[in-house]
Amino acid sequence: MASFMATEDNTTVILSDYDTGVVFESSAGNITDDVQTFNLNAGESVTVSGYTDFGPNLSGFVGALLTSTKPIVVNTGNATGGMSTPTAGQDFNLDQIVPVNIVGDEYIVVKGNGSDLHERPLVIATQDNTQVFINGSTTAAATLVNAGDYFLVPSSFYTGTANQNMYISSDKPVYLYQIIAGAISDATSGLNFIPPLSCFWQKSVDMIPNFNSIGSTNYPNSEIIVVTEMGSTVSINNVPTTATPQLVTGNPNWLTYRINGLSGNVKIESTGALAAGVFGASCAAGFGGYYSG
Repeated sequence: MASFMATEDNTTVILSDYDTGVVFESSAGNITDDVQTFNLNAGESVTVSGYTDFGPNLSGFVGALLTSTKPIVVNTGNATGGMSTPTAGQDFNLDQIVPVNIVGDEYIVVKGNGSDLHERPLVIATQDNTQVFINGSTTAAATLVNAGDYFLVPSSFYTGTANQNMYISSDKPVYLYQIIAGAISDATSGLNFIPPLSCFWQKSVDMIPNFNSIGSTNYPNSEIIVVTEMGSTVSINNVPTTATPQLVTGNPNWLTYRINGLSGNVKIESTGALAAGVFGASCAAGFGGYYSG
């Protein structure tokens, strides 16, 4: 599914470039149009969705193109979905994304607690003939022939002992989503939209409220993910962390952390550029989120 909201009146939004077999649901019946056009005023929104038990819908919407005449807010992912079969459990996997002009070609992700099925980054090309490289290799792990094509990176590319991370680069700008899970259960998946590496990231996330709770439910297996510049000191609630940093294979300018044992409101600071994520689980429920500039 995806949703988008206009921020100004008289905004025209066009949805296209998805598989021609994709069928969308609506209260008026199925929508099979290959291009859809919407005219919105400020604050008006549209949600599009389709069931993945219909073959072309399973991956046919990945890499679709959304254009607008004025700025819009966009969220995408899936509802009661994930990487496993429905009988293995589902969750909500959604995040807000950004325009194509501010995605990049270098990313670092940190592995969560899920199975090899779930812990997989998703790379989507924005231009034809895009090469994707993993952990500094000069040999492309994948070549995406068309804009909108995607590469689901195997979890075997994660490396590290203190925590496991992966460096993903490309010769042209790409979108990067991280599929992550709070526990080994297939029902605890989440989806984080990852920002490209930048020395202009902020130096603090102040703060993440009730970091290990959703409503009245406590998520005991909650952790913080941190990506920061080499040589930086990372502090949690004004106290330098004792967690062990992990070098990044293929990019010596960055370090990653996984920090557990926290609760309540959490402030994260670094003396260098910083991005932070959260993930967690409670029995068969999981969550993921990301904070960056």
